[in-house]
Amino acid sequence: MRKPLLGLALVLVLALGASGFLAGAALLIRAYVVEPFVVPTGAMAPTIQSGDRILAWKRPFTPERGDVVVFRSLADPHVNYVKRVAAVAGETVEFRADGVYIDDSRVADGALGRMAYVALTVSPGAPQWAREGEPFQVPPGHVFLVGDNLQNSLDSRLFGPVPVGNIVGKAYRRYWPLDRSGPIE
Repeated sequence: MRKPLLGLALVLVLALGASGFLAGAALLIRAYVVEPFVVPTGAMAPTIQSGDRILAWKRPFTPERGDVVVFRSLADPHVNYVKRVAAVAGETVEFRADGVYIDDSRVADGALGRMAYVALTVSPGAPQWAREGEPFQVPPGHVFLVGDNLQNSLDSRLFGPVPVGNIVGKAYRRYWPLDRSGPIE
């Protein structure tokens, strides 16, 4: 009678140990490798829609113009946003009626090439970065982030450049909804 109980106890201990190991591995992967995020708004439409679920690589990387990144809010570090890198440190970004300009050259390709200046509706006297026709040079250690849907995006045009240290990871894949799953460009 004791042997079956001992065998059952051994199986339970092994099962608990294995599930603890798997849970620990999942937490480590989420903390240091890849993390899922839910996008709550349409600020990145049409690239990413409200309610989409995405994955972001958390390994260290150097953000480049055009990358879609997840970053911690400047106002509340517990809140994450998803935006596109429009300009990196040392570059001058400018929004004109006919598009986005970097270092006085119009960006012609990708999502940035499809953007045109959209005025933000802000309260009078509120700070605004990179107004139409006003070049802004991105300071060292920062990036200038915008939503693909400029008309409905609160981004660096409103809150200024974002420190690279606030970037959580590079968004690389949408996994939900299934009919739109795939790489993020």
